[in-house]
Amino acid sequence: MLRLKAFRPSTDKVVKIQLHPTHPWMVTADDSDRVSVWNWEHRQVIYELKAGGVDERRLVGAKLEKLAEGETGLTLLA
Repeated sequence: MLRLKAFRPSTDKVVKIQLHPTHPWMVTADDSDRVSVWNWEHRQVIYELKAGGVDERRLVGAKLEKLAEGETGLTLLA
């Protein structure tokens, strides 16, 4: 029988959910860049972090440095 359970780490909209294939773990990511790993059998948070956004200028700068060093296979994001 299917039983629905509610997990609410924050009031922000959950944008991604991933389930572990063998363990009772669920990962959620919300609009505020909060990532939570849940043990849904015990209804507790195992791990939580605030994953800040990526600074696009630093990312493009790092890719340009790699290209200048002759490394291939990198694509620039516009």
